Amino acid sequence: MFSDEELAFKAVRGDKEAFAELVHRYQKPIFALAYRMVGNREDARDIAQEAFLKSYRALARFKENSRFSPWLYSIANNLCIDALRRKGRNNVSLDEPLPDGGERQVAGGVDPLKQLETQETSLQVQKAINALPAKFKNVLVLRHMQELSYEEISQALDIPVSSVKTHLFRAREALRKQILLEGGGEHSEMSKTPVRAVSRQ
Repeated sequence: MFSDEELAFKAVRGDKEAFAELVHRYQKPIFALAYRMVGNREDARDIAQEAFLKSYRALARFKENSRFSPWLYSIANNLCIDALRRKGRNNVSLDEPLPDGGERQVAGGVDPLKQLETQETSLQVQKAINALPAKFKNVLVLRHMQELSYEEISQALDIPVSSVKTHLFRAREALRKQILLEGGGEHSEMSKTPVRAVSRQ
């Protein structure tokens, strides 16, 4: 089986089947990324289609020794941010000082990324994710929904790894607060749900 990168370079040389295989591999992950970012299935489908179209047109600029997935996620993420800006969904402010390290467990013992096991909580958490500013939402989605490493996120977003960790901490903290607000406080059933991981769309 060819690697993503091998398929990308075969596509550069005109192999349309190679690019079709890349689309097959990444169609669901890119749609999931777009859906988590924009919160609308129709918009997410449009973004996913445009991401593959733009990536195909830009394949000649794909650099040797680069990884394909962060490059593709970067294209999709930029399209998501453009869509969010057009719709004005970037109005949450996070001014809390960042603790040392930026990766500490969030306060109150509530992990907002472990709330998506059931259908009921998934809708509430998706609403909370939608309320995040794009720069926090994108690292959250790439890390916990797409399972990219900090280095891959850094490459995809063109920001330092330290900024990835900072944004990720603030995204988690904001999400925790939003979940507590929606769920009725620290002792709500939602805040007590012991769920292991974020589900994908």
